[in-house]
Amino acid sequence: DYKAPTLERSPEVYHVLAEMDRVGCDMCVDVHGDEALPYNFLSGSEGLPIWGDRLKLLQDTFSDAFKKASPDFQSEYGYDVDPPNEANLS
Repeated sequence: DYKAPTLERSPEVYHVLAEMDRVGCDMCVDVHGDEALPYNFLSGSEGLPIWGDRLKLLQDTFSDAFKKASPDFQSEYGYDVDPPNEANLS
């Protein structure tokens, strides 16, 4: 529960968000393995209101490095990319 995490209901979310608030966050990466898709991939941040050239560069750099480091990671298949400013933030 990202909207209103509590220590009782979702302690991992609570602590991660608290640490992000404390130190800041340049980029958040959501790496997926999905039962319906036999691939490992990023669920990117393209639909966020703050998406732009800087975040695209960070995400592309991370993705390129991850592909070199892991034979299981790829960027051809994954979830549909959200149009700019249309991500579901709930």
